[in-house]
Amino acid sequence: MLKLGPNPKGQVIYFFGARHTNNPKDVQFIQLKNFWDDFLSESKTDKIVFVEREKIEGASKQYEETIIKNGEAGAAKYLADESGVEVMWPEPSREEQISFLCRYFKPQLVAYAFITRNLSSWFKHQRQSQFSDAVEHSIKKEAKFEKIYKFIPDTIWFNKQHDKLFANQPVGDKNFLDSVTDPNKKDNTTVNKIIATLSEMRNDYIMEEIKKFFDLGKSIFVVYGKGHFISLGPRIKELFK
Repeated sequence: MLKLGPNPKGQVIYFFGARHTNNPKDVQFIQLKNFWDDFLSESKTDKIVFVEREKIEGASKQYEETIIKNGEAGAAKYLADESGVEVMWPEPSREEQISFLCRYFKPQLVAYAFITRNLSSWFKHQRQSQFSDAVEHSIKKEAKFEKIYKFIPDTIWFNKQHDKLFANQPVGDKNFLDSVTDPNKKDNTTVNKIIATLSEMRNDYIMEEIKKFFDLGKSIFVVYGKGHFISLGPRIKELFK
């Protein structure tokens, strides 16, 4: 957790580096709520919350319920909604992400990287679906961007691509998926390098949004994964110098 401020204007920035989980019994959700309460008491300016992931529509009536459904992103949105604070999702669009990556990597590798990243996330959350359903869903999700990829990702393509890259690794192996989609291992495989490049692109985008709203006089509460926290923390500190 990172707590900065208040500055002479009364602005603060709080950054909660979260573990990606939707287990409401995880101690981090108690820590998150306490951190939020402290943010509310310390900030003397208009407030805004930045949350990682795609936009969550609607509101949940219970804290645990939204954690089970949407993890730490749902928890942050619940706390913000409860206090009447605006929530933003400072992310480049999927179209922007894919287009950016396809400038530097082959489209087939980019699509494969997105699918395996989604499957790795499936293991990090308590899901009701089967893994085979998650594979099908992830492939269909990438097929929506066929105009950017200039090909249509499907199951036959995915299986061939996986065998080409990692013939001896079962795609349903959690440890394999965690390893190949770890941005900190960017020198291991091309897939790792793609995920690392994506993470850097997102961090740059997020930082620009933080700076923009900070310059507008807002106090900012950020809930993002620990990897983003490590990268963005030193850059955010510069805003208070």
